[in-house]
Amino acid sequence: MSTSHSDLKTRLMAVAEAAVDELMAEKKAPETATLADIEQVVLHAGQALEEAMTTELLQESGQALSASWPTCPTCGQRLLAKGKRRRRVVTETGEAEVLREYYYCRHCQTGIFPPG
Repeated sequence: MSTSHSDLKTRLMAVAEAAVDELMAEKKAPETATLADIEQVVLHAGQALEEAMTTELLQESGQALSASWPTCPTCGQRLLAKGKRRRRVVTETGEAEVLREYYYCRHCQTGIFPPG
């Protein structure tokens, strides 16, 4: 397992542990919890876990793209790095905030926030 893979796994395991801790804090006592109560606390913990895992994987992807995104996908011209920018994206697993390199194509006169 590579160091980056190991580091990612460690971060994802911490996210999962935090979701379980939150579930444990929010759940009702077993003798009073209804099925609806259980479903709600599990859904909430699952959504938090999905969003956090998506964010971690997006960050990993962004770091890899920063090293391998030197040309414009439209015209093929070399892109200019304009520094890192934050962007909130809505995904199938919820909202995620990513910090990625922002690029500008002088030829197309457009900004690019990989992967698109």
